[in-house]
Amino acid sequence: MDAKLKAAGKPPSVNADAEQQLKPRKKRKWGGVLSGLVLGAVMLCATRLGYVWPVFDILSSLTAHALILIGACLLAAIVPRGKSLTAIVLFILGIVIYGTVPLASRDPGATTITPSETSLKIGHYNVRARNQNQAAIEQEIRELDADVLVLLEFTREKLPLFANLRNLYPHVHTCIGQGKCASAIISKIPFAAVDVIAQSNSPPSVSVQLGAQHGSLTVVGVHLQRVPNLQRQLLHFSNLRKLLEPVTGHMVLTGDFNATNFSRSLAELEAATGLVRQTSLPTWPAHFGLPQMAIDHILLSRKLKPLSKPYAGNAAGSDHLPLAMHIAIPKQ
Repeated sequence: MDAKLKAAGKPPSVNADAEQQLKPRKKRKWGGVLSGLVLGAVMLCATRLGYVWPVFDILSSLTAHALILIGACLLAAIVPRGKSLTAIVLFILGIVIYGTVPLASRDPGATTITPSETSLKIGHYNVRARNQNQAAIEQEIRELDADVLVLLEFTREKLPLFANLRNLYPHVHTCIGQGKCASAIISKIPFAAVDVIAQSNSPPSVSVQLGAQHGSLTVVGVHLQRVPNLQRQLLHFSNLRKLLEPVTGHMVLTGDFNATNFSRSLAELEAATGLVRQTSLPTWPAHFGLPQMAIDHILLSRKLKPLSKPYAGNAAGSDHLPLAMHIAIPKQ
C-alpha cells in the first residue's frame, strides 16, 4: 500500500492527518453555539429563581436577554458556516431591536368610546433627579399632552416648571418636601381629593381622585426601591399592596417599579390587587439610546378599558422613557 502511495506521489500520512484535523474543526464549529445555548438556558433558569427565593427576583430582568440569546444560537445552528460569529451577530442585533422598539413607538390615538364612557390620557415620566435640562423636560411634557401625568424624581430645582406649565396643567399635587418623596401629579382636570404616602417602609407615592364626571378615578404614582437594596424593594411591594387595599372604584397605578414585566413581585402585586399591567416596553437606561429594562409600568383596574397600547416618549435628558396611553372610564 505504502509503495503504491509513494508511486502516486502522496505521503501515507496525509489522509490520516486530515481525518485527525477534521474532528477538532467539527467541535469548534458547534462549540460556540452549544456554549451559547447552555449559557442562555442557565440564564433563563436563573430568571425563575425568584419563585424559589424572592430576593433573586432581580434576575428576572434578564429574561428577555436570555430568550434573545437562545433564539440567536438556534438560528445560528442552521447556517452551514460561521455559526459562532452568526450567533454573536444575531444576539447583538436582537438586543438592538429590543431597545429600539419603544423608541419607534408613537401615540396611536384613542379609539371610539361609547356614550357611557369618558376618555382619558394617562402618562408617567421619571424625569431623573440629576436632569437639569428643564426646557427639554417641559417640551416633552407638552408633547406627551396627557390629561393626567405622574412625575417622579421631580426635585425642588424643577418646581419652576409648574408655573411654566400652568396654562396646560392648572392642577398640581406634589409630595416634595415630605421625607424622601419627590413625586407630583399634574392634571388638566380638577382633583376631588389628594393624598401622600411618604413613610420610610412604604414606597413614596402620591394619589389623586378625579370627580364623578371621570368616574371618581383614583390615580396613584409610586417609586419603588431600586437595586441593590432588594430586601427593601420586597418590603415596598408588600406595603404597596396594603396601601392600595382601601382604594375602591376605578384606579390607575403607575410609576417606576424597578421591576420588569417578568418579575414575580410585580405579578404578585397584580394578583393581589386585581390590577392589569398594560406595559412591557423597555424604558431604562434611556440615556444610552437603547433601553433594555421594562421597569416603568401602567396598571389599570379591570373595569377600565384601554383605548390604545402604551407608547414611549422621548427621554429629554432623563435615563427613563416616559409612557402614556388612552383609557376609557365608565361613567357613574
